[in-house]
Amino acid sequence: MITWNVKDEQCKSDLTQLLGLETTGANGHQLADIYAIGLQEVPFETDITESPTQHTWANGFAKVLGQLEYVLLKRIGVTNVGRQEGSKGALTVRFIVNGVSVCIVNTHLTPHDQHLDQRIDNYNDIIGKQNILSDDYVLWMGDLNFRIDDLTADEIHDTIISTGSFAQLLAKDQLNRVKREGRAFSEFSETVPSFAPTYKFLANTNNYDFRGQERSRKPAYTDRILYRVNPDMSATKHVDLKQMSYKSYPQYVQSDHKPVSALFLIKFQ
Repeated sequence: MITWNVKDEQCKSDLTQLLGLETTGANGHQLADIYAIGLQEVPFETDITESPTQHTWANGFAKVLGQLEYVLLKRIGVTNVGRQEGSKGALTVRFIVNGVSVCIVNTHLTPHDQHLDQRIDNYNDIIGKQNILSDDYVLWMGDLNFRIDDLTADEIHDTIISTGSFAQLLAKDQLNRVKREGRAFSEFSETVPSFAPTYKFLANTNNYDFRGQERSRKPAYTDRILYRVNPDMSATKHVDLKQMSYKSYPQYVQSDHKPVSALFLIKFQ
């Protein structure tokens, strides 16, 4: 799975590394059976009636995956009709394998540090309207826009640069807090990120963007991938999920976000 807020930019990068394919074959790595790619803030480059092959991001991923004979199963997205209203929300894809249901969710939740309650409302609205928790597996990715509380931008910067330890940041992370409090995403699990905050960077650099009044803009773990195995189904369907990796990609610099990927091994029996 890959999530990336691309900041209204066209695809300018070779996506081989992001897809984890730079060493596949050379080291005998087994190819993934399915790629789920969730982008946010994608530029509206084409009219909704035009072919998706004219879209630079679709082309960028197809260029790499097509060489390995992957087939596009589904492509969905919002349109430029009602851009403002459509810019935040959720898109879901469901499929069934051997009687086991999988729901993949791509979300872009309300931004800004002070809008935590709106993000919680976004989550509850999504699960209420789309019946997501009934599926056997749910894989949820996106720009969730959760921020870091109680630390200044300078304190966050010093933690990243001086110590390289992210435990202090994650202890103040809004998503972790609302999960503990049962206010949102408490039904989901997340592997602890071992990477630095993925937002906000100066475009075309690996430097955080601290611009703003009194350096008020703070780095944050906005880009996340979570998972859920339905506890009511595990005994009867023998479902099982293991997360094999969770990482970000600092080498991709065209956006103010860094992409994040997760690799899952899922049993369908």
